[in-house]
Formats: sequence, C-alpha cells, structure tokens
Amino acid sequence: MFELGGHFQELLVIFVVALLVVGPKRLPEVGRMLARAMRELRRASDEFRSTIETNLNPDAPAPGPSSPEPAPSELPSPSAADVTPSVLSTPETRARHGR
Repeated sequence: MFELGGHFQELLVIFVVALLVVGPKRLPEVGRMLARAMRELRRASDEFRSTIETNLNPDAPAPGPSSPEPAPSELPSPSAADVTPSVLSTPETRARHGR
C-alpha cells in the first residue's frame, strides 16, 4: 500500500524544509492545521462523491430511516346504530318519545 522506504527521504526533506520555514515552536501548530485541512478536504470529497452517486442512481433507495413510517389507517365510518343525534338526547325529545 504505502512504501515508506522509498518515500522516507522525500518526507525527511519536506520535514526539514517545514522546520526551517515555520520554526520549531510553530511546527506542531502548523501540523495540526494541515491535518484539520486534510480532514475537511476528505469529508467534502466524500460528500461530493455520495451526492454524485445519488444523482447518477435515482432508482437506488435514498439513505434515511431504516423503516418508513406507517401510513395512517383510515378510520371506519360510523354506522347508524353508533350515531345518536343530539336531538334525541335532549329532555324535550325524551318526553315526546316516552323515554
């Protein structure tokens, strides 16, 4: 994967030049900033790649929740026996109907 032996001399030259340019006190700070920039670049690259793959494969399921939300079920329509008009429940109509 990585051949450290062949590139060791190149890395050493880069380190020495960075040490001379930046200085020994700021070298760790510059190293952290460089690592942070590399992480951001990798994250942006991965996001860009996933966006391109999503747009090229519109038939593929979109990433999101593992199970879709269940659709609301229809409520059964009330039957005539379940519905009691409010007119029948008043005291006047009860007296008329003998209840």
